Amino acid sequence: MKRALLTILGIMAVLPSCSLLPLPPRKVPVNHFVADRRDFDTVRRVMVLPFHTETGVHPASDTLRRAFLNEFIKLQRFEVVPLPLRAAEHQEINDSLRRGRLSTNALVALGERYELDGVMIGAVTSYRAYPPQNVGLRLQLVSLHSGKTVWAADGMYDANDARIVEDLQHYSESFAAQESSMHGWELNLLSPQKYAAFVTHRLVATCR
Repeated sequence: MKRALLTILGIMAVLPSCSLLPLPPRKVPVNHFVADRRDFDTVRRVMVLPFHTETGVHPASDTLRRAFLNEFIKLQRFEVVPLPLRAAEHQEINDSLRRGRLSTNALVALGERYELDGVMIGAVTSYRAYPPQNVGLRLQLVSLHSGKTVWAADGMYDANDARIVEDLQHYSESFAAQESSMHGWELNLLSPQKYAAFVTHRLVATCR
């Protein structure tokens, strides 16, 4: 009886300490928009245009576009149509965005030529490739049937922010394949490619 009582008291002594364990880190909310399901579902064949880089930002559009394509294809929701080398309409579209008004004529021409349902447009709003890394990305999926934006997301991921680092650790331990490294999950803070994968994963996850 005495032994049983001591066992119960021992269990009760341990239980309160459970509340002191750290909670799983939460993801940083992502600014995003998803259109009405009826408009969203009509967009199947999509072309991802080269990302344009905003004034004053270090050019990194190719690195981020590759990372985005990798995550976007994983959705298995869209047929991603490759951008032919001869396609020139994307430059007119990006130029029109810089002027503050999307070129409807260029979008229609691109859609008709490649039988597209939608076009993905991206802008690199900030970029720092060395620690602490900083990636800002704005994405917009435009339906060529309605001319409306059916999905949009943007985010600024600055590793100077402790919340971003916590979110990166959550991503690394939950989604990213772990590689043998002396740095562990912190390797994602050092590698521009891995950091880009983290940022694009978080943004693409809202397109569901």
